[in-house]
Amino acid sequence: MPRKAASLIMLEFILSDLTLGILIFSVVISLVSLHFLLFREYSVQERIQRKRLKDLEKLVVKEVERSKNLSEGNKSLNEIKGRTQEQLNIIKLQVEAMDLLAKKKED
Repeated sequence: MPRKAASLIMLEFILSDLTLGILIFSVVISLVSLHFLLFREYSVQERIQRKRLKDLEKLVVKEVERSKNLSEGNKSLNEIKGRTQEQLNIIKLQVEAMDLLAKKKED
């Protein structure tokens, strides 16, 4: 019986070492898998962020171009307004002159 007891103790010791080895191996494999998934997700997020930044840059360029066109439109409107005002002033002067001529003819 002591021999059987020793053999059982030895078997339990071997099984506990084997179980411990399997658990350690499983933990290491899990950590490696998690690191792989983490780096993969990081690269995916980095690609998404780069795309967002490029899209944002395109949007900013588009907005600057729109503002530039709007500014040019405002400039041309101001020029047209100035020319129109000059023409209106000339017309007013002509009307006043015609009124003065009409009054002189009446007198």
